[in-house]
Amino acid sequence: MIAIVNPVLIVKDHIRYLKESANTFILAILFILLPVFLAFVLIKLSIYPSVSFLNALLTAVSIISALMFSLLFIVLDVGRKIKEDLEENKQSPVNWHRYKLLKQLLTNVSFSILLGILIIFVILTTLLLKKYISSLLWLKLLGSVVFYYLLFIYLLTLLQILKRSYILLEHELKIS
Repeated sequence: MIAIVNPVLIVKDHIRYLKESANTFILAILFILLPVFLAFVLIKLSIYPSVSFLNALLTAVSIISALMFSLLFIVLDVGRKIKEDLEENKQSPVNWHRYKLLKQLLTNVSFSILLGILIIFVILTTLLLKKYISSLLWLKLLGSVVFYYLLFIYLLTLLQILKRSYILLEHELKIS
């Protein structure tokens, strides 16, 4: 039963495409060390997420996640066109590059939706348990680090989506 909601494939594909895009050292810095460092800096500066910030972020992440579902259909539409080109023996390096980029974009969008759901869950849990969390310092610190880490990963993934979407759509709008 758990297999129908298991997001492991999305996470695995996202990591696989990340590894194809850059070397492991750069990825470790960008997706592990930098977000953790920024989270700890914010905590060290005593910048904890306030209730109003969490409410605003809940709205923003909900809207962005919904828009990501719409982007999946744009990806599908562009994917059909690329697939037709490849099936019609227009197997140029450009078409294969577009195909690979599209698969990466699909994975990024799916991963961002997954992260959005996770962030929404973390925010709602935080809002529901705010009195309990604020009374336990270690839980407040841990929750804030996890929250900021997820938020930075979400922003990095959105930047990846923006870049890949731009490259794909820019190519679609070129006049030959």
